[in-house]
Amino acid sequence: MEPYIQFKNVTKRFGGVTALSDVSFEIRKGEVHCLCGENGAGKSTLINLCGGVFEPTSGEICINGKAEKISSVKRSENLGFSIVHQEVPLCTNMSIAHNIFLGSSESMKGILINEAYMREKTQELLDMFQLKLSPTQLIETLSIAEQSIVQIAKAIYYKPDILILDEPTAALTNDQRDIMFNIVRTLQKEQGTTILYVSHRLEEVMELGDRTTILRDGQFVTTKDIKDITMDDIVTLMVGRKINKSSCHTCCATDEVLLEVRKFTKKRQFQDISFELKKGEILGFAGFVGAGRTELLNAIFGANRPDSGEIYINKQLVKIRSPKDAIKNRMGLIP
Repeated sequence: MEPYIQFKNVTKRFGGVTALSDVSFEIRKGEVHCLCGENGAGKSTLINLCGGVFEPTSGEICINGKAEKISSVKRSENLGFSIVHQEVPLCTNMSIAHNIFLGSSESMKGILINEAYMREKTQELLDMFQLKLSPTQLIETLSIAEQSIVQIAKAIYYKPDILILDEPTAALTNDQRDIMFNIVRTLQKEQGTTILYVSHRLEEVMELGDRTTILRDGQFVTTKDIKDITMDDIVTLMVGRKINKSSCHTCCATDEVLLEVRKFTKKRQFQDISFELKKGEILGFAGFVGAGRTELLNAIFGANRPDSGEIYINKQLVKIRSPKDAIKNRMGLIP
C-alpha cells in the first residue's frame, strides 16, 4: 500500500533543545496509526508540525508523495488535517453551536449567521455522541469530559482526510470512550479517514490501532503492525529496557497522622469528605471524571474555598484560606 503521509528525516530544534531528531516513517491511507512514546518523546511536537503550529528545522512532510510546506494552521486544514489537541481550545463564553462553527463560512447566509442551521447540525453531533445537551448551552457550563467530546465533534464534523487525536480519552468515561471508538471506526471504514492516534493507554492502542510507531527521546524507534506486537513490547521499546514488574513497593507509612480532613463540603462539587493521611503514606483518590477529586484537592490547598470543613496538621487545627496559607503549612500542589 502506498504511503499517504511521509515524514522524511524530520528534525525540530528549539534553541539548543532537539525535540525531534531525523525522524522518518510513513502513515498509510485509511489506517489507524498509533503514536507511542514517553512524555518528552516528541509526539506533541510532531502533531504541531502537522498542524502548522511549528515548521521543521530540517526534513520534509509529504502528502500523497508531494513535499508540503505546512506554514500555518489554515494551510494544515487545507491539506485535510483536523487535530484534537490534549488541551481543550474552546471559547467558554460561547455556545456549543458557535464553537463548532467558529471560523467556518458554512453557517453564513449571505452576510448573516444562520443560527437555525448551526443548531440543527450541532444537535446531530450531540445525538451522535449521545450527549443530552442543548446546542445553545454555554461551554463554561459543561464538564471537562463534555468539553472534550465537543472538541472531537468539531474536528470530525468537517470530514477531514487526516484526523489526529492527541490523548482524546484522557477525560472520558469508559462509555464515552466506547462511543468515540465506534465513531472513529465508522470514519475509517465508511469515509476512508486516516487517523493518527496518540495515547498513553496502551490497551487503547491494541484495541483501535492497525499499526504503531514508537518514538524515544525525539528519535524514531520502529513501526510495527499491532497484530505483531504486545503491550510489554511497546513499553520496552518506549523506555529502552525491560521493566521488572515483580519489584515490590515498600511501605514507608507510620501510625502518625500527619493530615486530617474533616467533613469537607463544597456545593455541587463534593460533600462531607473526611480522611486521614499518615506520615510517609501515599494515599490515592479514585473516581470518574466529575467525581470531585480535583476540586477536593484544590480546596485542601486553598485554591477552591470549601463551604464547610476543617483541616488538621499534626493534630492542630489550621485555617487554609489561600495557597499562600497552604505553603506556609508546608503543603505543595502539582496540578
